Amino acid sequence: MMELIDRYVQAVTERLPESTRDDVASELRGNIEDMLPDDATEKDVRAVLEKMGNPVALANEYRPSKRYLIGPAMYDAYVDVLKIVLCIAPIVLAFLGLAGVALEPSGGSYLDYIVAFISGAVQGVVHSFVWVTLVFAIMEWAGVDEGSLPFNKKEWSVDDLPPAVQSSKNRIDRAEEIFSIIFTVAFISIIVFKPELFGWWEQTNEGWNVIPVFDLARLEAYLPAMLSLAVIGFGLSVYKIVAGKWTMPLAVANMLFNLAIAFVACLALTDRSLWNPGLFTRMGEVFEVSAGTMDMIPGIAVTVTIAAIVLISVLDSAMGFLKSKDVRLLDMPDKIRGWMGAER
Repeated sequence: MMELIDRYVQAVTERLPESTRDDVASELRGNIEDMLPDDATEKDVRAVLEKMGNPVALANEYRPSKRYLIGPAMYDAYVDVLKIVLCIAPIVLAFLGLAGVALEPSGGSYLDYIVAFISGAVQGVVHSFVWVTLVFAIMEWAGVDEGSLPFNKKEWSVDDLPPAVQSSKNRIDRAEEIFSIIFTVAFISIIVFKPELFGWWEQTNEGWNVIPVFDLARLEAYLPAMLSLAVIGFGLSVYKIVAGKWTMPLAVANMLFNLAIAFVACLALTDRSLWNPGLFTRMGEVFEVSAGTMDMIPGIAVTVTIAAIVLISVLDSAMGFLKSKDVRLLDMPDKIRGWMGAER
């Protein structure tokens, strides 16, 4: 019985500034005790907590005005994600600046390399602060809170209180999401600013020469979709870090994102005009492979890559559902209606 009260008080106070948590906790406990009858049972406690309502809404009442972009509930996660992005984005953009100077036909002086490195690093810092803050500010503005999603609008109940001891079964692997953020930032930085770096590198008498993997003009047609998916993927990874645990709505969102990734990847990989034919010609010359054989290699590589992407998408989606609670096929129709806001 006391455990329910403790969980409720914690769910409210963890969303408040640290300086006010103790006072609010004492006031809440006093209010709950006043509302309980003598010799209260667990049923009485549940009824009182249900009457007090959603801890998120109650926490908002203790905050008379919002004077921040990132609230207490998500500030720690914001700092963690910002540190991650600050560790990768400046390095990637500094590297891209150096690569740009190295690929210039006339080469570059030491001063050019220093300026390009510093300029890229500064851009990385600025982009890190802007984009991470923007993502968290949008989440704050939209009212996204731990354990919930915008389309998960069912009425709150005591059963939604987080357990006193978090189960490891449905816990989200932070290291996996950190790696996902690092990969997303690095990949999208290169594909947007210097896509020619994905290619066959050769050193000639005049410096470095790169034969791009992609036809750069054709690649531009896919950039909007790739950027959109990168932003969604970044936001989803951030949300997972904030939420800390798998839920069924989060598993559905993860599955839809994986489907979108697989669709765009398959569409791009099977587009022959996206590939630079000069790359395969040069590889054939270097490895002394016949033109007929080189014509077969891209098809095989594309097939294997698509199979790998589909397999990874299926496994990742399945793991999301398996780590969510109450996965039973017979209950799925009722759960889907609950996620969409229908009466249960």
